[in-house]
Amino acid sequence: MLTEDTFKDTALAAHIREGRHWSENCQGTNALGLAIAVRQPVTVHGEEDFFIAQSRLTCTAVQIFASDGSLAGVIDESGNCHARQHHTMALARMAAANIECLMFRAQYRGRPILVFHRQPEYLRTASVGLLVLDSDGLALAVNRRTALFLQGLPVLAGEPVEQLFKESVPALLAASA
Repeated sequence: MLTEDTFKDTALAAHIREGRHWSENCQGTNALGLAIAVRQPVTVHGEEDFFIAQSRLTCTAVQIFASDGSLAGVIDESGNCHARQHHTMALARMAAANIECLMFRAQYRGRPILVFHRQPEYLRTASVGLLVLDSDGLALAVNRRTALFLQGLPVLAGEPVEQLFKESVPALLAASA
């Protein structure tokens, strides 16, 4: 767990510990539990938090999902609600996207992966679509960003990728490199 030096030794920090059970049922309204329950990034500000001790905090929580869609973890950024930063959610989302991308690539290391984005300058960022191919050029897995780019077109395991993109697998891999 990473914390700011000015926060880690405070009484409030004692409530935020690794491994603590944060479900809404157990703890009441809090960003970690709410993010897990609704599977969406959330911010709980000040008195919205169930804990009186945390009513001076603004907590932003963003999920990290594994490639199979299961919850792998949650990033929580908690800080003084009077110093609330409006860019915190964006930064936490970027961090989660980076972690998801790294986990996905590590899981499928050694397999061909199509990398795509609407803007070529973003191909080396975590905002790319990733589509893993099996040895026959069929779709094996996709990351969450792929659904955004394909706008509802289903990518099913075992589906020929050439039908989806109207290009041959070698041409797709060459363009993706």
